[in-house]
Amino acid sequence: MILNLCIPCVDSIYSRDNICTILKNANIGMIHSVKEIHSHNKVNSKKVFVKVDVSEGEAHRYLRERLEGGQNIKVIHEEPYYWKMIPCK
Repeated sequence: MILNLCIPCVDSIYSRDNICTILKNANIGMIHSVKEIHSHNKVNSKKVFVKVDVSEGEAHRYLRERLEGGQNIKVIHEEPYYWKMIPCK
């Protein structure tokens, strides 16, 4: 199952490659694409849209259920800091 997710606020110091590496290390599924959109409202931040395949059986069942239910997940990128990932509408 492929899901479209959004990270609403990412500091601009993180490159696309850094974001991909962090998401791969978080083991949320197979990353298909990562797109960045720089924020006009907040200086030095951007929104990130991620297309991810979370169909790897039981290992991602809890993740799929949360996201399909409209809930968010948190991905720790630099402890104790995290990104909130939400399903795209």
